[in-house]
Amino acid sequence: MKVPLKGREQWLVAGRAASAGYFLIIAMLLGSGAGYALDRWLGTQPWGLLGGFMLGMAAAARELYQIARTTHLGGTSTAPTPVDGPNPPPGDGP
Repeated sequence: MKVPLKGREQWLVAGRAASAGYFLIIAMLLGSGAGYALDRWLGTQPWGLLGGFMLGMAAAARELYQIARTTHLGGTSTAPTPVDGPNPPPGDGP
């Protein structure tokens, strides 16, 4: 269920979504850099670089999923919960 955003929440969600591109690049560069350094230290070219790049991609994909989930749910990272608890059985209303 999509929850409408108001005021400051709109800007927070928009800012987080706008930062996704930077996060993708930084995560892949950091992962690749760490893998490259590991390759230089252990002499295992190109496996550390490839592994680091894949870990960076996985971190970026996870962050993109979180951003998409947060944006869809209207600024919260968890599913909305009912205020009054579970739905009462039919006929037991006020």
